[in-house]
Amino acid sequence: MKRILVYHNASLGDTIVALPALNLIRKTFTESTIFLLTIEHRNIKATQAEKILVNTNLIDGYILLKANYQTLSGLIKLRGDIRAFRPDGLIYLNEPRNRFKLIRDYLMFKFFGIKEIIGINFSKKRCELEKIENGQYESISHFLGRKISNLGSIDFSDLSNFNLHLTSEEHSKANQILAQINKSQPIISISIGTKFTSNHWGDDRWEKFLSLLASKYPNHYLVAIGSSDEFDRSKDLLRSWTNRSFNLCGVLSIRESAAVISQCVIFVGHDSGPIHLASSVGTPCVGIYGSRNLPGIWFPPGKTNQIIYTKIECQGCQLIVCSDKNNQCIRSISPSNAVSAVEKILSPLP
Repeated sequence: MKRILVYHNASLGDTIVALPALNLIRKTFTESTIFLLTIEHRNIKATQAEKILVNTNLIDGYILLKANYQTLSGLIKLRGDIRAFRPDGLIYLNEPRNRFKLIRDYLMFKFFGIKEIIGINFSKKRCELEKIENGQYESISHFLGRKISNLGSIDFSDLSNFNLHLTSEEHSKANQILAQINKSQPIISISIGTKFTSNHWGDDRWEKFLSLLASKYPNHYLVAIGSSDEFDRSKDLLRSWTNRSFNLCGVLSIRESAAVISQCVIFVGHDSGPIHLASSVGTPCVGIYGSRNLPGIWFPPGKTNQIIYTKIECQGCQLIVCSDKNNQCIRSISPSNAVSAVEKILSPLP
């Protein structure tokens, strides 16, 4: 196939966990023109895939699903955009979906005139996430790799598969931001944001955690990463780190933020995009996870990571707002639990 359309509805975390699959596609179709069909985001907390994948050489162009793409007029416009690209085939790289949605998507792409489709399999085993061990499930990265396993295998232990190929300019921007820090003083990075309130630990937990951490690591600096709407909250939470903190929420691009995190000794955050950004640059992570997703599927790769996850009867609920139990799963994680997880990375016992 000379012209390939990859379908993947992606924001920050979704894009990064798909990198191994995207690398396999590029490796298989070295000379092909590859376009990504993905959602157009309007939420300030969501990031366009193009801003993440620039300079990776994985994607040559983009076709965006507009807000009206599920209406008849939107579908007709989308069909015109896809036919203008003239794809020889499509690679379906979406997260787990039930058979009804798979059949719907399959028929939609056939309506668009696409003859060959890779990655849609209607068998139950290929539609669902596999349970692996200790009650944990395979990651989304592994799931996407299984969907296109006929193209080749992926070594998920090779973290270079998640490389964003940051540029010298992006690293220079990070150096400029961090120029006033003595290089001998280590930096901790955090992100308090999340798109879903059911994944939010709570500002009271963050405040106590950061206060304990400031006392535990008095020679460390703290950097807050996030979107512009998280600036004020982060500013309030950084009070215990007076003169030792930088609030970079909304200040940097996604890739510049990755360059900053790459200079940090650890990252602490929710089940959200920034933790995958941190993992992609090799920074050890502490993940404070709610249980809206099943355990394992959104855990970042890396043997040194410490993911705190509460197994609970309603895990995998997929709720955006947890009104019945008031985020019981994530709020059961105490600030001292999180500090202990940081210590396991920064101050491991002999």
